[in-house]
Amino acid sequence: MNDVRQPVHHHPGFKTEAEMTELFAEKFGKLDMKKTQAVLDDQKEDIPFENWYVEDKSLDEKFEVNEILYGHHEGIQKDGLLSCDHATDAWYRWFLTTPRSQHPMVNPGNLTASAGAYGDTNSFLFQLGNASVYFTTAAPFQKPFDFKRVVMTQKAALLVPVYNVMASKEIFIDASDDDCKKQIEKDLFGIKKISATFDNKRIYGCCVMRTESPIEISNIPKDNAVGIPENTLIRNSSKINAYHGGFWLLFREDTLTLGDHMLTFSAESANYEIDAKILITSLVG
Repeated sequence: MNDVRQPVHHHPGFKTEAEMTELFAEKFGKLDMKKTQAVLDDQKEDIPFENWYVEDKSLDEKFEVNEILYGHHEGIQKDGLLSCDHATDAWYRWFLTTPRSQHPMVNPGNLTASAGAYGDTNSFLFQLGNASVYFTTAAPFQKPFDFKRVVMTQKAALLVPVYNVMASKEIFIDASDDDCKKQIEKDLFGIKKISATFDNKRIYGCCVMRTESPIEISNIPKDNAVGIPENTLIRNSSKINAYHGGFWLLFREDTLTLGDHMLTFSAESANYEIDAKILITSLVG
């Protein structure tokens, strides 16, 4: 099958795929094609971590990942205004401005909940130009896993972080910009394992690192999900400048066909664990 992704230009403020490949290769090594081919032959083994960060996308077609997920620099719904990099920026704005009471990260799912099939607040629909993307996330440190349901009432892409980290000198006392950048790298270098499936098919996403320049996020409520102290928000007019990095899944809208789909993912690092199952229900064909 042909690679259907159409790249758009790299966005300032983010590391390029080549830069991220070089950075992670120093820590974890280069992509081992023989190892990955063995995974293709063994339908049970997790896809090697290297595939999440390498610039080489030649294996995307073999895994059929390019049919399920958007490419790193591909315009969402063919709109050059929004690709994976800037979609993650918008995701963080949603993440930090959503109050704790409504936040899917700090409110673990309940398989026995009776709130109604269409009454959940696990997702947010973001729109820019012709592009529409649902944002969601899951709660970490839940055993055996966190369960979420996302109900899609519009045809749109879906952005989900499998593992992500944020750093800001407004939050970390006496931290410099370089300290924040190093914190992002240190955290991502601590990853021990990462995996994901969609409708029981093994997939892998892409790496995003905004460590060249920060994003400004305003209107952060005092009951924010990450616990930024109120006095910090008052001192900084309820805004921060944040660096971020992580591994993301950006689903094509055509992948999310009418009916139910199951996304599972897990990740573990030196200081973080997440296991999640997200039932995605699309009400549009």
